[in-house]
Amino acid sequence: LPGDWIRPVLSPYKGLSQALQIIGAQVIAERTSPLGFLSVLESPQVPLRHAPGLSIMAATTPPDQIGIFTDGDAMTVITRDSGDPARLAYLDQVTSALPYHLKTPERVLILGAGGGSDVLQARRHAARRIDAVELNPQIAALVRRDFAVFSGNLYDRPEVRLHIAEARGFVEGAAARYDLVQLSMLDAFAASAAGLYALSESYLYTVEALEAYLARLTPGGYLALTRWIKLPPRDTLKLFATAVAALIPRPAPGPDPRLADQHPAGQKRRLQRH
Repeated sequence: LPGDWIRPVLSPYKGLSQALQIIGAQVIAERTSPLGFLSVLESPQVPLRHAPGLSIMAATTPPDQIGIFTDGDAMTVITRDSGDPARLAYLDQVTSALPYHLKTPERVLILGAGGGSDVLQARRHAARRIDAVELNPQIAALVRRDFAVFSGNLYDRPEVRLHIAEARGFVEGAAARYDLVQLSMLDAFAASAAGLYALSESYLYTVEALEAYLARLTPGGYLALTRWIKLPPRDTLKLFATAVAALIPRPAPGPDPRLADQHPAGQKRRLQRH
C-alpha cells in the first residue's frame, strides 16, 4: 500500500498537535514501546510552561522545560535545573506544595515520577530520601541519560532512588515507610475532561490501593492525590467516597478529621490525610 495510506495520523485534538502549532515548536526525539509512543517536544521561541495548580499570585515562572507526550497526550515535563534554587521557586507556589508546609517530610514516595517535577519539588523542600517510581523505562531514560545535563542529573542525585515499576505493585512489595506518599495527575487533562477513562478501571485509586498507600505512611504522614478538576465535580466525589471507605476500617477516629480538599478554580483538587 502507498505509505500515505498506512502512515498514522495524529489527531488534531491531542495535546501534541496543539503544541506543535506554536511557532518554533518541534519534536526532537521519539521512542516507542508497548507502553506507548513517546514524543519529546522542544519550544525554544515560545517557552513551554507547565505548572498545574500554580497560584495566580505566583511571583516566579518555571525555567525552561521539555515536554514528553505519550501517544500524543498525557504530557509530563523535564524542567531545567541549573543549580540555582531561585529558578525553582515556583514549585512552592503550586497546590502540591501544601503537604510540605503542614509537615517537613524526610522520606517521600513519588508514584508516577514522569519527567521529575514532583521529585524536584521534594528536593526543593529538603527531603532526605526520595523514592521515585516510574512505569515507563523510556521516560526514565530520557531524564536520566538523554537529557541528564538539562535535568541537572535529577535521577542520579544521592537522595533520589529511581524505581522502574508499576506504582501499585511497588507499594505492595515495599517495606519502607514514608512521611509523604504522592500521586499527581497520572492522565492528561484532555482525556480526563472528555471522560475517556470513564469505563477504564484505574487500579491506582481503588479502596485496596488507598489502604496500601496508607499502610506505607509513618505516624502523622500524608497521602496526597492530585486530580484534574471537572465541572460538574465527578472525580473528587468518587475519590472522597473511596477514601472514606479506605479509612473507616482503620483503628483511628472517623475519616472526617483526616480528609481535606484544596482546589483553586479551574486547576485541580487534592486529598490529604492528616
